[in-house]
Amino acid sequence: MSVPVAEYAPAIAKGTARAATYVCVARPTGESDAVGRALTEGREFARSHGLAVVAEITDPYGEADPAKRDGWRQVRAMAANDEIDVVVTRWPACIAPESLHERRYEEIAALAADTVVVRFSWAPLAMQPEEIRL
Repeated sequence: MSVPVAEYAPAIAKGTARAATYVCVARPTGESDAVGRALTEGREFARSHGLAVVAEITDPYGEADPAKRDGWRQVRAMAANDEIDVVVTRWPACIAPESLHERRYEEIAALAADTVVVRFSWAPLAMQPEEIRL
């Protein structure tokens, strides 16, 4: 299923889109700062696509079901309240892991119903055409 960006988030075409970056990774230990790197990547993606970051939301890695994560519930609430147009996250597994891949599609579809699109900041996925692949 393809969801045209212009259909679900007209603000993207106008260059006024509000974005939330979403990160769900293990917390930093030792020299690793996975959260910081993922947030930086999300900010850079947003800037290069003309998106205004209005929220940076993180969840610790561990809970597979996105509906049980505080941060993801915040993303959904912002979408429902028309506070964001785009969610930027690194890759699909940030929404739900392979073990619950069907939840990923359900969550992306629910965001689309609120006229919010998901964009992935990881370079191979960020090179999508102007539509989101579900």
